[in-house]
Amino acid sequence: MDSDLCVASWNLRGLNSLARRSSISLFLSSFNLVCAQESKLQFVDSSVVRQTFGHAFDAFDFLPADGTRGGIILAWRTDSLKVITKHKGEFSITVEVTSLKDAKTWALTSVYGPQLIEEKVRFLQELVQIGASMSLPWVVNGDFNLVCDPSEKSNSRVNRRMMNKFRHTVNSLALQDMPLHGRSFTWSNEQEEAIMARLDRFLFNPGWEDLYPISDLTALSTNISDHCPLLMTCSSARPRSHRFRFENFWPKLPGFSEVVQNSWSSVAQDGDPLRVFDAKLTATAKALRSWGQKKQSQMGLLFQVANEVILRLDEAREHRSLSDDERKLRAFLKGKCLALSSLERTRLRQRARIRDIREGDANSKYFHMKANTRGRKHLIPTLRHEDKTTTSIDDKLELATEYFAGVFGTVQSRPSVLNLNSAALPVRDPSQGA
Repeated sequence: MDSDLCVASWNLRGLNSLARRSSISLFLSSFNLVCAQESKLQFVDSSVVRQTFGHAFDAFDFLPADGTRGGIILAWRTDSLKVITKHKGEFSITVEVTSLKDAKTWALTSVYGPQLIEEKVRFLQELVQIGASMSLPWVVNGDFNLVCDPSEKSNSRVNRRMMNKFRHTVNSLALQDMPLHGRSFTWSNEQEEAIMARLDRFLFNPGWEDLYPISDLTALSTNISDHCPLLMTCSSARPRSHRFRFENFWPKLPGFSEVVQNSWSSVAQDGDPLRVFDAKLTATAKALRSWGQKKQSQMGLLFQVANEVILRLDEAREHRSLSDDERKLRAFLKGKCLALSSLERTRLRQRARIRDIREGDANSKYFHMKANTRGRKHLIPTLRHEDKTTTSIDDKLELATEYFAGVFGTVQSRPSVLNLNSAALPVRDPSQGA
């Protein structure tokens, strides 16, 4: 995925060694913002930041360690981000971030969760206090030292009371857990019979999802730590889909049957029937996609024009009585706006694949969020085959095509063909529905 933003979060387990700092700098130098937990440093200066993250990270802030426990460092590149520290708590740093590329502003809280039970309670209370005053799109990352579910630990030894408190806190703040691709756990005790848990995560509120609808979270190599770094890559541009999607409301629109009939009959009947059938489907899908895009654009324009006319009539009504024709026009346009809104909600409902809400009776923002969540869960962030690794949409498509071409081989001539004309299949009128 082509990314507008790359944010890394990593529990480094101490930065007192110069060798550890050098190893980290080779690992994290290509990101916009790095959030490091458990620095075990009571003081951090620019030399420590350069040695640890690289010279490109020319600004930073930190939360000092309590003796040899804890400590958080935030380092960023001023050529891509403007960062202002808003709050330092006992277990967290909260900053306001503005991207210089797209001028989007959001808040980030990086945390290091404590080990002791009484401190964990204070830690969750601190998160609630921060969230209570949060008005910006918000991301919370770091080592929480807590799990949300028993499946997030490799054995059954889970403090369910604290787990439930953590889950309740996340829900009360309306935060979502960003799905982690490729890994189930982020920490290991590095023993032969290893205990593993997902202690590190990224949480986000609905405002963040509106700001960056395409966000991907991957785990990198643990390197010098027993925690794996988490890398969040974000983009505000949705990747273009190469898959044809049939919209359920298309048959309700005028012109649908004509588009299907004309595109289906535009393909010659000569040749291999299966190839002819495939060509007909391809031609019909291409024609419907183009027609659907034009219809959607027209509906958007009609909606804007209708609203503008209604606004003009509303303004006129404040100074004079509307004529009968104007009142009828205003009522007609209000009905059209409602109908157009219903079609848009139906489209979003299909994308979100929610079946238990009646067609046309839904909140479009809710379905945007559901569609984004579904897309994030189903996203394939990388494809690997032999010595090739790809991340962009076009490169992944090319690699997949190359791989399956090798699996299925080349086209061979067939001794027999399927004649669909002799199957006596019933002919259905698409305008009549199923």
